[in-house]
Amino acid sequence: MKRVRGVKGLHRVKKELASGEIKIFVFFPRGKKLPALPGIEGSPEFMAEYYRRASELVAEKKAASAGEDKFMFLIANFKTAGEFTRLPEKTRKDYLRYVKLIEEEFADLPRVALLAPDVRKKFKTFREKFSATPRKADMVWTILKRIINVAKDDGLFLAPNPCEGGGRIYEADRTEKIWTEDHLARLFAVCSKQVREAVIMALWTGQRQGLCLRMSKTAYKAGKIEVLVESKGRNPKPPKRMSIPVADVLRAMFEGLDETKATTILTNTRGQPWTEDGFRTSFAKACKLAKIGPEFGEENDLHFHDLRGTAVTRLKMAGCDNALIASLTGHSLKTVDQMLDKHYLGARAKLAEQAVIKLNEWVKSGEVL
Repeated sequence: MKRVRGVKGLHRVKKELASGEIKIFVFFPRGKKLPALPGIEGSPEFMAEYYRRASELVAEKKAASAGEDKFMFLIANFKTAGEFTRLPEKTRKDYLRYVKLIEEEFADLPRVALLAPDVRKKFKTFREKFSATPRKADMVWTILKRIINVAKDDGLFLAPNPCEGGGRIYEADRTEKIWTEDHLARLFAVCSKQVREAVIMALWTGQRQGLCLRMSKTAYKAGKIEVLVESKGRNPKPPKRMSIPVADVLRAMFEGLDETKATTILTNTRGQPWTEDGFRTSFAKACKLAKIGPEFGEENDLHFHDLRGTAVTRLKMAGCDNALIASLTGHSLKTVDQMLDKHYLGARAKLAEQAVIKLNEWVKSGEVL
């Protein structure tokens, strides 16, 4: 086995498999009941997991040195709590970016300071550092609040949460954020075949970007896509298995799928599975070429995730009731109701036209009361 220079603390165990093959498993850190590091030693996935665990180990040591009388102790407690560990992997990674900012500012804050009358002001002043990026500021505040709420649940802090309430700086309003046929035509005229296929996948399945990019070729069977859908939010539900019927547009796109070597349905221009960062970059470039966005004089700043809401609206325009829409996209019926009522009725005028057409037909039928 080729060993990686500069990587310390690894514990290697040689085991004979049932097949008689001798395999070396690499563990880190030693003494913790964690699975072996994935992949071949030195591979990207091996190193990514090694550095993740190493950063956690540093944080734990920092918490231990800070002692239980510091805010760092509550931060470390949050990282091991089910509320955090049960989140999807991508969400956990996003959270850790903000947790790091909080650690840098408040690790040595005495826990007793949480009882001081001015602590809320200190936290708000910290949030204001990021006011130029409102979503970042709100996430910092949200995670501060959750760290303290978890501590309260575990009996580590008994006073009222000083971060309760506080309002939001960023107001996300996706009203009218709909990809129109004009937007799609402009995008498809300039984007690569690979980006176009990802957009089509989102439009015709109503699934999130991450799930679309990860869909395995083996998931496509007998005219359906079998997927495992993860929920989002503070208390995510267990993943649910869905069977999505494939529309004619997707069926045509899937022709020749078995001829490719990639494991996923969607691939980049090199025939490899997309990384989320790689796709975001390619999609942003395509939108810029298509002159889609406020910088080109448009009112709306459309994103890929707006395709999910666009899919819901298109289904409604096609005459599907909300229960049918929910069965295809995986949303709860309540969520579909809310999306159509509050966020994604940019096509409300067209729906109103349909309503008038139906009313005219009813009048002509002679059944008017």
